[in-house]
Amino acid sequence: MQDEAVLWKDVLSHAPGKWRAYYPIGLHYLNAGRYPEAVEYLSQAARHSRSTIPIYWDLISAYRSLATDGNMIDAYQRALRALTVLDEPTPVQRLLRAPHAQGPCGGVV
Repeated sequence: MQDEAVLWKDVLSHAPGKWRAYYPIGLHYLNAGRYPEAVEYLSQAARHSRSTIPIYWDLISAYRSLATDGNMIDAYQRALRALTVLDEPTPVQRLLRAPHAQGPCGGVV
């Protein structure tokens, strides 16, 4: 498992703005019971990701283990805000809902 963290840290050194490198390192530390390090990497993953909900749930677990209620509540609130964004239609959903022109046989053009 340590080798996996080393691998992702190497990836991170080449692509420091990529959440996909921060997240597995954070999970590694969370599973190893190293909660301060887990918070550090999971927080970075959340900052760099557009899909933060799973990251926030793991971050909440790390905060709960550290017994830092204020930070845990903040992570919950961020997760809830991320969930409300999902209520808005995606560009593909908007496209599918758009009225389409009718072809000469009545089909969608």
